Amino acid sequence: MLAAVLKIFLGDLNKIAVLGSSAPNCKLVTTDEKPCKLLDFARGTRPLIVNFGNVADFVIVYICEAHPTDEWRWNNNVEILQHRTLQDRCQAAEMLKKSSGCSTPILVDTMDDEATEAYGAYPERLFIIQDRKIVYEGGTGPHNYKLGEFCQLAIVATMRLLAELLQSVLVGLTVVKCTVLVGLLRIASSLPFLKERLQEFEEQHLLVPYQNFWDDYGGKQMLAAVLKIFLGDLNKTAVLGSSAPNCKLVTTDETSCKLLDFARGTRPLIGFQDVADFVIVYICEAHPTDEWRWNNNVEILQHRTLQERCQAAEMLKKSSGCSTPILVDTMDNEATEAYGAYPERLFIIQDRKIVYEGGTGPYNYKLWEVKKWLEVYKASR
Repeated sequence: MLAAVLKIFLGDLNKIAVLGSSAPNCKLVTTDEKPCKLLDFARGTRPLIVNFGNVADFVIVYICEAHPTDEWRWNNNVEILQHRTLQDRCQAAEMLKKSSGCSTPILVDTMDDEATEAYGAYPERLFIIQDRKIVYEGGTGPHNYKLGEFCQLAIVATMRLLAELLQSVLVGLTVVKCTVLVGLLRIASSLPFLKERLQEFEEQHLLVPYQNFWDDYGGKQMLAAVLKIFLGDLNKTAVLGSSAPNCKLVTTDETSCKLLDFARGTRPLIGFQDVADFVIVYICEAHPTDEWRWNNNVEILQHRTLQERCQAAEMLKKSSGCSTPILVDTMDNEATEAYGAYPERLFIIQDRKIVYEGGTGPYNYKLWEVKKWLEVYKASR
């Protein structure tokens, strides 16, 4: 018994499989002695549930015996010697397969016990591997072999996978929706009895003459911009009532900072677009000259470097005479993506929580909603 307990504790101490790390891809064999590797059975981002021991679901890795007749023998147990050869171990695994009627793949650790040592698997242990990473690490059996905990996490992993699948479906539907929308606008803009009404509607919401944007209306560049808006809104992590993402930004002189550095206590922090009040976060250009260009607009290329973006923000600061702090999103667009901010958007953050979430501009960019929120907030103080 002492030898077995030492084997368990030392195995756990020396294992290299750690929660959150890359899963060791140990060499194994099938019950008919064909070589394979553990991660050969991992498919994409689907969770791979691995049990090291003698009985389990999903994927079983058969290792050395815990209670063979020639070591720490238990009464009323299966009469089996400790494996001396790979053939002995494969025969034991095959015996388990036949006696249990198990349909789950049974793999067999090699005689150098590579998998057992890498995962600290003796005498039995549960792991969940997803996307080649260990996302669940069970304790060593028998006392810490907790199928209830394991099943709960397996359900969570499955729900996460379904959420990812749903997200993929939503992305596909969004692409179709945007393509149909822009296509219909292109058709409508070519029909004389709709063209004038459409121009009036767009002028009212875009606040510029239709001649400024009509050249490529319903074209490929407009489609790219619309897709960027809708997909940005779909994938954002900033949600009303949730904690506000504290994204990394820079000032116009390229000094590093974070968004919530400008939040003071419970005072509301407001902003998010190219021009706004309180705090402005300058992001990528909506209508640069090398993408969906508008006539009679500022001649500016899409930013290729952080220096270019900071220069554009500085140009805004000087031309507008704005005294509000202007921050600049970094070139990985972390803040733009987290807040779904393209092409412009308003948020109010209070006590590090999002208490107001505006819609994406230009059609749902409603300054009056911010004003109303502030009036209510002021009256309630």
